[in-house]
Amino acid sequence: FLLIDDKYGLPIFNDNGIGLKNTNQPIWSTNVSSVQFRVDLGSFVTGIAIGEFLNENQGYFLNDNKLTWAIYGGMPYSSVTSYMGGFQKGINWFNQNIVPLKQGYKPIEQVFINYELNGNFSNGFGSNDGDGLINHFLDKKVDVIIPIAGTQVGSAARLVKQRNARTVVIGVDSPCELDTTININLPTPINSNSSDPLLNKVIQFSSIKNINVATN
Repeated sequence: FLLIDDKYGLPIFNDNGIGLKNTNQPIWSTNVSSVQFRVDLGSFVTGIAIGEFLNENQGYFLNDNKLTWAIYGGMPYSSVTSYMGGFQKGINWFNQNIVPLKQGYKPIEQVFINYELNGNFSNGFGSNDGDGLINHFLDKKVDVIIPIAGTQVGSAARLVKQRNARTVVIGVDSPCELDTTININLPTPINSNSSDPLLNKVIQFSSIKNINVATN
């Protein structure tokens, strides 16, 4: 089977030979099934976890007396934008409902590149397509970066290490934190005495899709 994004979600119709489209029968009909994941639900919960994680480790992340996060996508597909919306709502919920109850907790502020769009896209899913955005966020000393752009999760981890940044990365789609080929040690440990093997890694945790369940 072929697993593709919703860029290809609309049917492509055969040409009837005179330059008109036959709107009765798409090229794919009975052989294609579409699955839309409610990634906004998973990323909502992950957004709350991000707020808790940053506040539990304020001593490592706190810059200019604030905690920050940034997110960007590869392309503005619904599978990407729903992820983005879920993260934003989860962190906003944390700010509104958890921060007032916890002494010393701080709200998590979002860092934007384009305020008009309220979001950012690298316009590609290639491994280096997001380097410009990632470097921009690192210039702003953002505490958490969420790349919803395939292999750019690994690129973000690499740039954090290269720039010796106090920034962590959150994965999407699959448990990126368990991939030892991309999840490398932070340049400066959050807590060198911790028994948690992931605490001092660049990729902390992920918002995942259970693709195996959908395709069974």
